[in-house]
Parts: sequence; structure tokens; C-alpha cells
Amino acid sequence: MKFQFLPFWLVLALSSFQSNAAPADAKQVVPDGSYVLASENPDIVPGRTMENTGVMTMEGGKFSMETPQGKIEGTVEMTTTTETRTKALTPEKVSVLTKKNETIRKMTMNDQVLPGAPEVKPLVDVPVVVTLSKGKWTAAREDGAEATTEEAADLKHIARNVSHVTDRAMYGTQPRKPGDQWKVDAKDSLFSGDDGIKDPAGTVELTFDKVGDYEGMKCAYLSGTVEISGKMAKEEKGSQGKVSMTGTVAIIRSLELGEDLLAEMKGKIEMKMEMPAGTMNMSGPMTMKYGTTIVK
Repeated sequence: MKFQFLPFWLVLALSSFQSNAAPADAKQVVPDGSYVLASENPDIVPGRTMENTGVMTMEGGKFSMETPQGKIEGTVEMTTTTETRTKALTPEKVSVLTKKNETIRKMTMNDQVLPGAPEVKPLVDVPVVVTLSKGKWTAAREDGAEATTEEAADLKHIARNVSHVTDRAMYGTQPRKPGDQWKVDAKDSLFSGDDGIKDPAGTVELTFDKVGDYEGMKCAYLSGTVEISGKMAKEEKGSQGKVSMTGTVAIIRSLELGEDLLAEMKGKIEMKMEMPAGTMNMSGPMTMKYGTTIVK
């Protein structure tokens, strides 16, 4: 799982299509009642298809901006929705189709509503192929067309998620049992990277709460806290931004598939941007919800 949210937003998590018959190092109970939550070498099952959905919202956000002409204040509401379909073609090739990646904003400034059209990210309805070569996953447009600068950034993000490198950093590949607690350094967390927070500081603390059923599957239930700060990985030309985020997370992870079937975060985000026109501060409550459905 990976939360993609800056310059504000959201979750895009892709699967590695691990098999129901778990390899010896993952997703099976060991004699001491422990489980391995993330495999070092997950199986890729050709034909497995998954639907990924994500929603990120900010409601009741506020911003202020100090300019040479005076102070400007306003409010912001924002919703980002993503829908992605992934299918394993071979053990070394996965197809990805982003069916929706749209942000809708509503902003007021000095009590005036600012007009704004929905923002659609690149690669929507553009088939992408992710391939494994010499131990590295890379993503490219299926039609062979050269990617734009913005598309290239999203392709890098897609390849990173297919590799599951963030899952291994978050959950570890060693056995864990209910009641275990551990810390994840911010730089290894799901919020860092080219589409998240640059040079992050802080930690994500996780607890393995229990094992239970969800959607007919045996799952690990996890909870945790997030406290991270750093620089905005994506900035507008001529601007410099800092961001901090605090909150709680709840995760339901399939022990059979090694996939996060449901992940939710509730918290607060604060940003400060130095721009040519002045200094802008923004803060507000934020919620994220991500889900995975096994199609076949």
C-alpha cells in the first residue's frame, strides 16, 4: 500500500498478485503462532485481477496568505477519487489501467467562491505495462508512446507499488504475532517518495491487533499512529513547501494474498508554502480510505 497525496493527494495502491498457496517464508502460520505479513519474494499469479479504489477528502480546511497587499483568508474542501484495475499477465509482467484519478476542489477566498474545474491526472484510460527485468520493476505506456514529464512521475509511482517495496518496509519480512508493536522510519513509510514527502522525519508506529476473517479471508488487523513532517515532494515553480501530518491508521491485510484489503487513515495535515506572491499556510482534517477487491 502506498498513500499518494501531494501536492495534496491520494492513495494509489497496486497489487503484486501473490498466490493463495503461500511460499514457505510468507502468509502461513509458523509453530509459535506468528505470521509473515510481507514476503521477500511474492508469487505472481498470471490471470489474477484486482480492483483498487481510493478516496481522500479534506473538509473544513482553512488557509491564509500573507502578501504585500495584506492578508487573504479562505476555506478549502477537496476530494480525490481513484479507481485502478490490475492484472498479472505473466510472473514478470502486470497490466495496469487507471480508470479514474480525479480531484474536485471547492475554495473560498475572502468569502468569495472561486471557480474551479475537476482536475484529472494523466494516464487515465491509458493502459500501462509493468515489467520485471534484472530484479527491477519498470512501467511504460502499453502503446509505446513516450511519456510526458508528468506521466513519467506517475509511471515511477506505479512501478514502485507493483514491486511492493513499501509493504516490505512497513510490515517487515520477519514473523510477527498479535500484540507485536514496531516503528517504521518516515523515510521508509508509505508517505515518502517522489509523490509524497521529501526528506521526511518522524515515524509510523504499528500494532498487530489480531487475526480475524474479512471478506471470507483470514486477515491481520493492524492499527497505528502517524507523525511525519518534511518537504513537499512536488512543488510549483518558484515555491518551497513544508508539510506535517498526524493521524491514526487502521489496516486489514489478507494473510493468504499478502494484500491490504482495506486501509483507512484519519488525521490532520498542515502545509506552509513560500511563493513569489507571499507565504501561504493551510491546515485541515483529512481522511483516506483504500480498498482492494479480488475480481478473479
